[in-house]
Amino acid sequence: MSDDLAAKLLGQDFADQVRVEDSERLETQMEASKWNPADITDALNGLRPPPPQLLKRSDGKSLLYQGKIHWFQGEPGSMKSMLAQHAVQQVLMDPDGGPCLYIDYESEGTDVVGRLIDLGVPRDVIAERFDYVHPEGGTTMSPGDLAAYNRLVSSRPWSLVVLDGTTDSIAFEGLEANSGGDIARWLQAIPRKLQATGATVVVIDHVAKSTEGRGRWAIGSGHKLAGLDGVSFTLEMIVPLAKAVDKPEHTGVAKVVVNKDRGGDVQALCGDDNRTVGMLRITAYQDGTLDARVEDDTTSVAMDVAYEVFVAVGRALKTYPGATGKQVINSTGLSEYEASAGLLQMVERGWVKAEAAGASFKHTLTQAGVREFRDDQPF
Repeated sequence: MSDDLAAKLLGQDFADQVRVEDSERLETQMEASKWNPADITDALNGLRPPPPQLLKRSDGKSLLYQGKIHWFQGEPGSMKSMLAQHAVQQVLMDPDGGPCLYIDYESEGTDVVGRLIDLGVPRDVIAERFDYVHPEGGTTMSPGDLAAYNRLVSSRPWSLVVLDGTTDSIAFEGLEANSGGDIARWLQAIPRKLQATGATVVVIDHVAKSTEGRGRWAIGSGHKLAGLDGVSFTLEMIVPLAKAVDKPEHTGVAKVVVNKDRGGDVQALCGDDNRTVGMLRITAYQDGTLDARVEDDTTSVAMDVAYEVFVAVGRALKTYPGATGKQVINSTGLSEYEASAGLLQMVERGWVKAEAAGASFKHTLTQAGVREFRDDQPF
């Protein structure tokens, strides 16, 4: 509105007052704007971002930065949710750890809480310092949903927040997973709002089923990677996790790979390949309890296996695709140790695929395995 028009419509005195109020409001907004130069005094005095503080490996080195957003991605069954729940377990088992929030679009509270109990977290600690939320009921937030969410975010000084089910979360907000603009809006509305409380945020996501053209990111826009300020991890399954049925225990194994690390501290913990930061091992016992650990094994499954063992196992799987571990042992004449070690490393190298089949696993050669052993004839 021009000054002359304002004076005619409002009267000169009132128009002058409005202009003064607008000017004062503008000055206030300018002072609060993030476009003003930041104070870099602390940085000039040598202050650096703190190192990772949460999710410790077996050697005591941590993999998550406090107050940053992290991504756990992997195929279904790669134990990415278990890794996040292991991080929650560590915080809750620490007497000085803060409260944890688990926002779950895919599972149920009985599953997640049951896992924490199986991992050894006392029930009273869970009741006191753990909150679980399972949003449902529509594709957009109602005013009541938004008010409840804002209340939840500010209700506690969260130490760790897990958002399990990224694709469902994005859809729940009425957004499109393949849209860069929608991903940016989702990051601002959910993960960054949680991060603003000082919490470490872990987002769990799925990778595309096809390995061709997958790259290093999950389903949806690469804008996710651009919005990351912590670490992006991929979990690559080696041995699927299963219940210990008719045996004392069973251990699931997944390789933990670093895709991107803004701070560089976690990348520095990787092995010679500059990407493997450890091996997640989840042991299920016959009594239903679980033991979780990220071992500082950054190279391979720690077993010395001769290539001849791989050849023998490859021959067996050519002849008996879908064989169980016991069937492989019987077919090759190898010792139980040699056959088990060979299968484990062949799965890790991508030559063999292991799939749960009841209380056991069936093994088949992958295309890479077929190529590796194409010059070798079956029995």
